[in-house]
Amino acid sequence: MAKICLRTVLHNKTEEKFFNSEVNAILDKNRIKYLDKDVTVILELEENTLNIIRRSNEYDILLPLKKGKKTIGNYHINGLGTLDLEVETTKLEIGDTTLDVHYKMIVDKESVSEFEFLLEYI
Repeated sequence: MAKICLRTVLHNKTEEKFFNSEVNAILDKNRIKYLDKDVTVILELEENTLNIIRRSNEYDILLPLKKGKKTIGNYHINGLGTLDLEVETTKLEIGDTTLDVHYKMIVDKESVSEFEFLLEYI
């Protein structure tokens, strides 16, 4: 287990919004865990696969990302319930200290949002 410094950029292309952060994180084998404001983020890295888990007091979301594939995720909003979630990954590049992912989230078969997520650590 090692402590690392992360720089992340999440670009919501649909709404043209950027979310940047520089945080300390824990790297344990193929897992990176960090706190981004009030959201706990866990990244599980495997060969050609990335699972992004985001947890807060308001929601839990699981984004299973596989390049060129559509996958079924899990989006639970407290007080509302679980919504259908599909994730379509168009780019997934996992480097030694970098991550570059482009994906679309389709919630309840209607709401489509497109994202780019960049991460680097030292």
